[in-house]
Amino acid sequence: MSSRSEKALGRPLRVAHVIGGGDTGGAMSYLLPLITALRAHGCDARLICLGAGGLADAAAEKELPCDVLAMRSPWDVRVLPGLRRRIVTGSWDVVPTHGMRANLPVRALAGVMRRRFALLTTVHSELALDYPGVVQSRMYGFLDRMSAGAVDGFFCVSEDFAAKLVARGIPESRIQVVHPGIEPPDEMATATDPVVGTVARLVAVKDIGLLLSAARLLRERVPGFRLVVAGDGPERAALEREAEGLGLGPVVEFLGTALDVWPVLRRFQVYALTSASEGVPLSVLEAMSVGLPVVATAVGGLPEIISDGVNGYLVGRDSREIAVERLAERIGALLADPGLRARIGVAARERVMEAFTPAAAAKTTMRCYRRTVAARTDRHDRGEW
Repeated sequence: MSSRSEKALGRPLRVAHVIGGGDTGGAMSYLLPLITALRAHGCDARLICLGAGGLADAAAEKELPCDVLAMRSPWDVRVLPGLRRRIVTGSWDVVPTHGMRANLPVRALAGVMRRRFALLTTVHSELALDYPGVVQSRMYGFLDRMSAGAVDGFFCVSEDFAAKLVARGIPESRIQVVHPGIEPPDEMATATDPVVGTVARLVAVKDIGLLLSAARLLRERVPGFRLVVAGDGPERAALEREAEGLGLGPVVEFLGTALDVWPVLRRFQVYALTSASEGVPLSVLEAMSVGLPVVATAVGGLPEIISDGVNGYLVGRDSREIAVERLAERIGALLADPGLRARIGVAARERVMEAFTPAAAAKTTMRCYRRTVAARTDRHDRGEW
């Protein structure tokens, strides 16, 4: 149904999502199904990619409308004239940005433009933990705070992130929670071997070392136990050395980047995630969607997905020693009991299909777009900008 804003426009909402074109992480898995679903709902949703790479290539494969602007680094100011032209000539109603590579240049342009479009920022992760160096993390945090005034609204992938923005002083009226949606395959996971797996960027915040410590206990307790770590990143070499030091060399496999996650997930009996911070991790939703029971640390938005003991298990991180033991206990119980795995796995898939589909995300997103556009239009009519 058309909203008041769409009736006033006489056309569907026009939305340009701006993101780094080389993104291959959770933002890509979040955004491409969402744009597809938005277009199915009648929204003219498109991509502006800053730089080429994985996301831009995936969008082209899906035949999604996508402009790719050359951008050699996050500080390449030569992108600004072309980006400004795309924004000005597009007559956009909403411009959501994703990640600091997109947030900063669009906010800079919006601050010097007389604009009607609503500028949104989607919060996918905790900024302070996105960068390995303290100097880089603090610099981006400072720039984010200084430029936040140009933003009309913040979309958070979890209630946890929304609460963190409120604690930073962002008014609740400018914050909306939109859980992500995924496109699950028809095939369920049916592995017969005691394999535990995870899919993650190999960076410090994912704390794969915690999972390796639990794997050391599981190797002693579960005959035939194996651990598969899919993903790549700057921590990989150190993690491989750590695994060898724990005597896990024969039972741990580091797969590297998995371009197609579904065949990898079907190798697992249990999915594990041991992050120190998360939003709503798409890897967990993907695992749940194929009927895998998940054992995860109780951080960020994970309690918004998983009801402990019903459709997965959550483990606290207050004590590392206790967390290692609890992870091993929960995973070991699932590996030992096919009936328990099946019950938890069915409930996990039902949870995803009920609340975390692209259609559900698009419906919520459209409602939030309309609310934001209407609020900005009202401010314009009152002469506030």
